[in-house]
Amino acid sequence: MKFFHVTNRKAWKAIKKEGILFGIHDPNHWTTRNNENTKQTGYRYTYLAPRPYLDYGTIVLQVEFDPKREDSGKVHNYGFDPPPGQICWQFSVFTPIPLSDVKFCFWYSVQAVFVRAFWKIRNIPFVEKIRNLLTQCPDCKGEGGYKEIICDDGTGPWYDCGFCDGKGFMNVFKKIYILILLAGYEKDEKRRTQNVLTGS
Repeated sequence: MKFFHVTNRKAWKAIKKEGILFGIHDPNHWTTRNNENTKQTGYRYTYLAPRPYLDYGTIVLQVEFDPKREDSGKVHNYGFDPPPGQICWQFSVFTPIPLSDVKFCFWYSVQAVFVRAFWKIRNIPFVEKIRNLLTQCPDCKGEGGYKEIICDDGTGPWYDCGFCDGKGFMNVFKKIYILILLAGYEKDEKRRTQNVLTGS
């Protein structure tokens, strides 16, 4: 079966040097207990997922792995048997995986670089403001529609926005498409007005 593991350049270098894919967690972790430094090492296991989650790193590995049960019937990777109706988006493998079953995914890794770059700048206030301007619906201004006031107490029917279908926002591509349409409409209106004034 085909799964994916996403990591970073430093870890990928160590993986190739060791010759196996076998995650190291909490390596050489020091804690203070009774005023003494106690060296602790964590369990070794590897995260695998049915699809690559590109925001986790810049190196994407495709792994051929067949989850099997032990003779006792126990699954040797935690979480691969989710309850009915649930999806196992990620599970852990507690056995080393040979590099002969691991393939470096070049194009996925290139995409991951851009995803990581976007992930770093997406929370900058200026970038967030620009993103909101690009995704906010030009019709409802992000409110999802409007209320038609027909009663003295300020009540009336609610109408969903025709641009964003009541969601209050649109993705960037749809917003750019709408802006192009609106720009074209305004240009036609100006030309039509000019023709009326000139009598042509």
